[in-house]
Amino acid sequence: AGRQVFDGLFVSVGGGGQGSFNHRFAQPSRHSSAHVDVRYPTEQFPFADVPLHDPLSGETAGLLDRCQAQGTTPRIFYSNTSTEYWNRSASLIYTDVTGQQDVRPHPDARIYLFSGTQHGPGELPASAQTTRGAPPPANPVDFHLAYRALALALDDWVRQGTEPPPSAYPTIADATLVPLERIAWPMPNGVQLPTHPRRARRLDWGDRWVDGIIDREPPAQGQLFTVLFPQVDDDGNERAGIRMP
Repeated sequence: AGRQVFDGLFVSVGGGGQGSFNHRFAQPSRHSSAHVDVRYPTEQFPFADVPLHDPLSGETAGLLDRCQAQGTTPRIFYSNTSTEYWNRSASLIYTDVTGQQDVRPHPDARIYLFSGTQHGPGELPASAQTTRGAPPPANPVDFHLAYRALALALDDWVRQGTEPPPSAYPTIADATLVPLERIAWPMPNGVQLPTHPRRARRLDWGDRWVDGIIDREPPAQGQLFTVLFPQVDDDGNERAGIRMP
């Protein structure tokens, strides 16, 4: 007990969600999303590694609080695709909960956006299986090479102390992370943005939730957290992050 378990973690396409472990009714790999399980307990405060304050609940916490206290913090890569900003509230891992300011990542963490990509790597040519009859066809952008390069960089960081590539993600400060209504989407291309993207919500599962016990199911619903989205250029491609060739 109290010893470090992981030297490094590559947290891929998790957005603002936590794992579903060690609580009543937990189902590992199940998570809340825009269309199903919207009240499942994964996208919940705290979202960021460093301690932040939620002015509505009065809670102050960070994901790495216990690791920091025990001296067991691993080195972490967080990678997300565009999907996680729209469906998993990814902006909350590095902004305050009101969406007013950026939060600097923990020194032992890096954050990367694979710009203009879907939840899993795409492929060319598109097929009936990849498009599933949906307009427009599925995103063909393949981020395998960037993913592999980051995996090697994390290994070098953990094993040899080699400084990894700097974080690459949209921020409030440089106006590449914005509210939905400020996205400069080129509408003449015939594709419209989602009108109701997933936004994490404050939920109350009862007084024993702090011990992993759900007494209130379904939970009482509170206010939404403020979620922001990557800004795009004149072609509709996201401006920040790791842009694929």
